Amino acid sequence: MTNIWYLLVRGLTSVLPQLVLASFCIYYYVKKRSPESILLTAGTSVGALTSIFYVFIMPYLKDLSLYDPLNRNMTIYSIINIIGFLGNITFITGFIMLIVKSVRMDTRQGGEAANGLLRDKIIDDSVF
Repeated sequence: MTNIWYLLVRGLTSVLPQLVLASFCIYYYVKKRSPESILLTAGTSVGALTSIFYVFIMPYLKDLSLYDPLNRNMTIYSIINIIGFLGNITFITGFIMLIVKSVRMDTRQGGEAANGLLRDKIIDDSVF
């Protein structure tokens, strides 16, 4: 019984942030379907699934002797690591695309206007 509680607490503390991030990325994808939203959602979903696999499924595979790290039977671990790595690269690519897109939009729309407002604010403050 304590093993179940230990797995739940450990699982929630490590998987919960992944699931929250995945839910925000899914929300972003629903609101705005763009290449960066697809990459963000795919990357966080893969990351959440690999976290769930490591926390909940790997201990049972170890108990069933299907996975034994001392026996160098680490093919399952290696495959999941590669899948997680590809998910992380996907998320990073989408995140960089989102940052580049938002910086470009900021400089096109409001960058010059914001600089003009700041200049006017400095001139007004210097008078008083």
